[in-house]
Amino acid sequence: AHLSKGDRDIARKLLGVEIDMENLDRILRFRDLIGLSAAESSSLLIPVEDGANAAKMRGLFASGDSAEIVEKYITGRYRGLTPLLGTKSANKYTKHLILERIMDEVVSLEIRRVLTAYPFTLGIILSYFILKRRETRRIKLVLNGIFYGLDEDRIQNLL
Repeated sequence: AHLSKGDRDIARKLLGVEIDMENLDRILRFRDLIGLSAAESSSLLIPVEDGANAAKMRGLFASGDSAEIVEKYITGRYRGLTPLLGTKSANKYTKHLILERIMDEVVSLEIRRVLTAYPFTLGIILSYFILKRRETRRIKLVLNGIFYGLDEDRIQNLL
């Protein structure tokens, strides 16, 4: 409430995308990997403050399988990324990795938008923290891969 309108809008956009991606990831995991129903998995989502966005997300999560949900989200908000949806896989783990990479690209796109805009906003600081968290996640993935004895090619494929 104490932020300027511009900073507030940027923060809502960046944090909203982060929450959306986390919710999409949860849907992918809960539905495809664990096998929960739509009602069970939608009750485990991160709540969203924005009423209109929350209603859209609930409606999105209530229909179709997880790949359709991600496809609807991407085509509805990020039409430029729709060619990435053409990659299909029968294996549920590979499909999850592909969809996870697409969602990662959505966050990267939003970060690039903020970093190429006016530099003296809260968005720069939020982008920095998001990028640092992503970098830390990659470092942990590499260290876990080494710990579990995965070969270098396998670890690079997971990045």
